[in-house]
Amino acid sequence: MANEYRTKAIVTEPYRMAFPALLAPVEKDNGKIQYEMILLIPKTDTEGLGKIKGIIRDAIKARWGDNNPPKGLVIPLNDGDEKDWEGFAGHYYIRCASTFQPGFIDRQKRPIRDPNLVYGGAWVRAHIDAYSWVHQASGKKGVSIGLNNVLFWKEDESFGGTNSADDAFAEYTSSDAPESDDPAAYAGSDDAGVQEANDPLADF
Repeated sequence: MANEYRTKAIVTEPYRMAFPALLAPVEKDNGKIQYEMILLIPKTDTEGLGKIKGIIRDAIKARWGDNNPPKGLVIPLNDGDEKDWEGFAGHYYIRCASTFQPGFIDRQKRPIRDPNLVYGGAWVRAHIDAYSWVHQASGKKGVSIGLNNVLFWKEDESFGGTNSADDAFAEYTSSDAPESDDPAAYAGSDDAGVQEANDPLADF
């Protein structure tokens, strides 16, 4: 890609994130290394959607003008109802990415390094911008969302239903269990066993 046209950055409303890679980058199919996450924007949030559509529109205008966007333009705002992924129904979604690690802080402005706070389902605000691009080899043209900084907003149930240890082993634990560290203390008890884990911008 070349000649990126980047907009002024905005701060989003609090949204749930999905598939986050904020503390360590991921390698994409094309070999590109980047930090990224998906933001889920409720379809009823007209004000928040307006801000995001605004920077997308600005990125389009910066390169192609007001009335001449190219046909087949790749737009970063997608319909979550077309994905069979938890939490996506009733939302639009945008993928935000950066080749540089974004700042990631809590509401007391403390840097976050705890991977337990980087999970799909948590609420964040994102400092993002939009940029237009032209892929020289394929001729494709589009707009993408750049990720600058992330503010952790609040916790919520994780996508995928991760359970606590108490919940995960509730069937196999009780107050009547032996209080010994000796495996022999469990002799004669039932063997519980351990199993191995087998186009919303058409008006542009």
